[in-house]
Amino acid sequence: MCYMINTDREPTADELKRIKQRKENEPLEHAKTLSRQSAALKEGSTVSIVYADSPRRFFIRALADDDQYEKIGTTLAEIYAQETPPSPLDSRVAIYEIVSEGAYALQDSNGTWFRVIAKQPPQSGQVLCHFVDVGVCEKFPVAAIRLLPPAVHPVMSSKYFWWPRKPNMA
Repeated sequence: MCYMINTDREPTADELKRIKQRKENEPLEHAKTLSRQSAALKEGSTVSIVYADSPRRFFIRALADDDQYEKIGTTLAEIYAQETPPSPLDSRVAIYEIVSEGAYALQDSNGTWFRVIAKQPPQSGQVLCHFVDVGVCEKFPVAAIRLLPPAVHPVMSSKYFWWPRKPNMA
């Protein structure tokens, strides 16, 4: 099932209005969804550390979620591969459309797709992105950013999110 609009014709005013509304509203709504902890991540779960920047700040994933994580990049790649040639209705996001703290898809230099949250408005054509599934923060060009699929798509399920763990140091 295709979740992005692809067309070789001129878009209607209604179609342009819908994509504009998606670009304005969905990133913040998606960020809320991606802020939920995976149901598989609970006390006693077997986990892997996917990123650590200090002994007190690290990101884990329940091993039970590993298969789902692998599907995210593959599914996003399939969706965005359908978006050629470029259309006013596709998922590309212009620099002025990036919403700070909004969730997006990002293709890295290796061609792998990830779910990210834009941590601040773009600066010099770059966006500081927090990779919600692995915990890394890096800057990427706006051209690498796309809208995520609509909320009904399985990739937007909260079961695909892995929570950053900060040990209680009380």
